[in-house]
Amino acid sequence: MTMTYTDILLRLCVAICAGGIIGYERETRRHPAGLRTHILVCVGAAIVAIIESKITMQVMELNAEGVNTVTVTLGRMSAQVVSGIGFLGAGTIITTKRNIAGLTTAASLWAVACIGIAAGMGYYGICALGAGCTLVVLTVIKRMVVGHFYKIVEVSFVHRKETLAFLNDYLSTRHIRVHNVDFRVEEDENGNIYTNVYTLDIPRRVDNAQVINDIAEHTNVRKVRTRDP
Repeated sequence: MTMTYTDILLRLCVAICAGGIIGYERETRRHPAGLRTHILVCVGAAIVAIIESKITMQVMELNAEGVNTVTVTLGRMSAQVVSGIGFLGAGTIITTKRNIAGLTTAASLWAVACIGIAAGMGYYGICALGAGCTLVVLTVIKRMVVGHFYKIVEVSFVHRKETLAFLNDYLSTRHIRVHNVDFRVEEDENGNIYTNVYTLDIPRRVDNAQVINDIAEHTNVRKVRTRDP
């Protein structure tokens, strides 16, 4: 049994397609590792798997010719890919005081490496099913799970009592939890300027930009600024 360059090209093309499908989903959501990163990881893993398959075939040919002293350990190179991809995945994880982002992208890179190994070994069915299941997890299941993220929102306003009533009612209506709030008062030629600094727990289904726009459009609000915790 021999592996032709046509076989190799087919396996690499399958790896490009599988990695590209998953990478495109990450790219559209503006994650650190996007389309090109996932394709490169999948192709790289496929190359290692192809090399391992070629080595195995060469050993089998030598043994068939009566050279029985040559042995090979199957899976050793692929195992290094699976463990080594963790270093790349770690680079996509962003840690702040109250939030950790990028774990899903890191996991998708690890899954793509495994999919690439399947493509490189020529297991196209496993490759297709693996890519399909990974894409389902990244898209469909995401909509089923309600996640949260933290955001610091600084709101400067006048007419304290009226504006606070609006802010409290608005945040409650949108199911946004206030984890912490700091405040200060500054004097202005037209009166006092009040500034509240909220640490908000915002559900992921809520449009963060829309929340900021809604608050900023209130007539008593003078300025709105946001930052990560």
